[in-house]
Amino acid sequence: MSAPRRIDAPQPGFWMIRLVKGGPEVPARIYRHTTTCEPGDPANAMERPSFLVAEIAGETVELDAVWLRSGRAVDEAEYRFQIADHAHAREWRPRDAKADPHRRIDLLAVALPF
Repeated sequence: MSAPRRIDAPQPGFWMIRLVKGGPEVPARIYRHTTTCEPGDPANAMERPSFLVAEIAGETVELDAVWLRSGRAVDEAEYRFQIADHAHAREWRPRDAKADPHRRIDLLAVALPF
């Protein structure tokens, strides 16, 4: 049995979360980022400790936007697949619920599977 999650101590990981009630699951992650040089100036080396960064569907967000939501833990392979599927939906399936995860799923607009 794993230890309970501490709300005040975010940890790296991968999840599928919902942004709205009745909406589609969206891939989210928290990871450690290390800055090695000044952005835009690779000649200026920077030695700083790593810090946590959060992303929802590939876009950087506040840590709390991921850590404080309940979600389903997934592995990195599932996360990468879901990121690719989300990008495909935005470009090629604009009516798909995954294309706009900020809206509830409209069952009358969902394409029939047959």
